[in-house]
Amino acid sequence: MNKNCSFFKQKCENGKIYEIDYCFDCDLFPSKIHEQYSKKYEKRNGYNFLDSLNLIKKNGADWFIAEVEEKLKCENCGDTICIHNKLCYSCNRDKLIE
Repeated sequence: MNKNCSFFKQKCENGKIYEIDYCFDCDLFPSKIHEQYSKKYEKRNGYNFLDSLNLIKKNGADWFIAEVEEKLKCENCGDTICIHNKLCYSCNRDKLIE
């Protein structure tokens, strides 16, 4: 389990959050907090959080990570662009994410 997901663990409406790997494993998914966060995350980062979780559920986390890494690949150096600020930390190149 990824213990780095502190945001949702703090906001979780279900005390079982530490017993599951992904939010979609919970019978309360999706909750209001997921829906609210998803709208903000999509506006800020270009990804719909709920859609992403559903893709992970359907295709697996490894598949999803590979898809995102390919989409965020820096055209200049090949490293991964930061989804939050659209900057490649390896070569400092900005990228507009479609």
